[in-house]
Amino acid sequence: MSHDQYIHDRSGRARAGGDSRALLAGAATAVAGVGAALALTDGTSVLRAPFTVFFLLAAPATALAAALPRLDPLSRTVVALVGALAVDLLTAQLMLATHAWSARGGVVAVGALSLAGLAARAIGAGGTRGAGGTVRAAGGTADGTGGPGAAGPYEAPGAPAPVPGGEEGGGDRLESPGVRRDG
Repeated sequence: MSHDQYIHDRSGRARAGGDSRALLAGAATAVAGVGAALALTDGTSVLRAPFTVFFLLAAPATALAAALPRLDPLSRTVVALVGALAVDLLTAQLMLATHAWSARGGVVAVGALSLAGLAARAIGAGGTRGAGGTVRAAGGTADGTGGPGAAGPYEAPGAPAPVPGGEEGGGDRLESPGVRRDG
């Protein structure tokens, strides 16, 4: 194998498979696109139903998986597929409740929701590019350690800081202004 056929995991070890993942992603995109096209046209292909079902699962699952970058791959896949089923079922339920059901309309609605989710993720990524192309939070450093005023991995900028020694046991506790604790 040439050096271009290796991808590097987080520990820096090289492993084969970079090209095959890109090829698989391209093939899945093509199948989903053909499924959407067959559903929107009057095609009589035997591939219409399975490709359309693939589109109805893959499109929202891709959008949901993109919104969950911190989950491990297996959890992200499971959550994305279950979420895709929920999006499909809720779309159908809403269309049936409003007496607007059509198969083409459902494919368009699911496609539009998926595109909106991907666009929202792309627009709201919230990070900036640091040295070497690494993504960092606004106000943080390129190595991800933060800096003065930078938020931690699960904190929004400007969020209340943990109060040391909160309740018994001295654990950290987030305090909200104006919230009364009964003790």
